[in-house]
Amino acid sequence: MWSTIISLSLSTVFGILGLCGIIGAAISSNWVEYNVNRREIVNTFNREPELNIKLKDAFIRDPLYFSRSYGLFLTCFNDAVPSDIGSFNYLTLPCVYYKDYLPSEAKQASMSSQEITRLWVLRATALLYAIGLALAVIALTLGIVACWKVSSRLIVTVGNYLLMTLQNTIH
Repeated sequence: MWSTIISLSLSTVFGILGLCGIIGAAISSNWVEYNVNRREIVNTFNREPELNIKLKDAFIRDPLYFSRSYGLFLTCFNDAVPSDIGSFNYLTLPCVYYKDYLPSEAKQASMSSQEITRLWVLRATALLYAIGLALAVIALTLGIVACWKVSSRLIVTVGNYLLMTLQNTIH
């Protein structure tokens, strides 16, 4: 079997690669913000009653009529929230999960270059998270084997450290 030095070295290398993958995924959130002047829309509804009748339900429920920020995994609303959207609080903002990870071919053909870039960054981020977590698991396994050979007391230290790292990556 491998010596302790080789096992600890491999654990360190995989830990650093996992950390780089996780950091690369985390810094690429690609937030795009849209500000909507809802007061002006209400004023337009007051001036044009036919438009009010036609769009009143959409004005309350459709996210297009609300100021929002699109991230890779979440859509967050800055001030008002569409009704019946199933939002939750994330970093003090009401958010919903971004649901269009795999658009149809027809929808993908009509996407702008910014939307296609965002879609591929989204997919790359998910891949970086998966690779980072896999490398962290490899580092955990190699660290446990290496520590077991040196001292069984170090298993708890390495395990707690990597479990905290994984917990922070998930949320």
